[in-house]
Amino acid sequence: MDKDPKGKSAEEILKYPRIDHSSWHFFQSKSWLDLATRTLHPSALHYSAFELRYGLEYLIFELLVLTRNKLQESEYKKCVGDPKKMKQLMSKSERPYVKLARFTEIAMGLDSSAPKLKFWTLTELFKSWGQASNYLHFLGAHNLTYQSDEWIISSIGTVESILDPIWDKATSSIGVGLFNLNEIAPIVKSIWEDYLAGKISEGDVRTRLDLVRPIAMIQQGIPKTNYLSGIKFG
Repeated sequence: MDKDPKGKSAEEILKYPRIDHSSWHFFQSKSWLDLATRTLHPSALHYSAFELRYGLEYLIFELLVLTRNKLQESEYKKCVGDPKKMKQLMSKSERPYVKLARFTEIAMGLDSSAPKLKFWTLTELFKSWGQASNYLHFLGAHNLTYQSDEWIISSIGTVESILDPIWDKATSSIGVGLFNLNEIAPIVKSIWEDYLAGKISEGDVRTRLDLVRPIAMIQQGIPKTNYLSGIKFG
């Protein structure tokens, strides 16, 4: 499979093998944006923005799944296409993504052999969602938009500025991962519960995790140095 998003025709982009992951949509967005850059065709620009927006929604869905034991389809459907409701659902989770991601990131930083994961900033993802959505609606008279190379070039630059940081982050690690709180050592889980309740700071989390490492390994039956089992990947 060709993993380079550049240089593809519209037909090649449409026929590119589908993968059940948000990164596939970002790949498609990169391909359409490259085609828009080469042809200055506004349709390619809109397709790029659509795939970018869809990929962001899918990515946020993947993050939501990682924070829940069981996510009901009926519960998620209430939030489809509505960033405000999605924010509320993620913040009300029993394992809020922002807190759990930061806790996992701190723990991974204590182990030099830990896999390189990516941790997304929700506020940036929702901001990008809104920015990409601008190109899915009416944008003005054709003489000011579609028939203006200046407008098309400027719009390509705007979409590119949203997409590139996401693409770079999505392709520079093995993926998204968070602690599965059902599988971590009890002593690590107690630190998480104190952090979630606001009883300890991030600095306290780092210190306590480092101190309990030998106990955590015993509790989880880990033979060597890695006490960070229980990572759940998306």
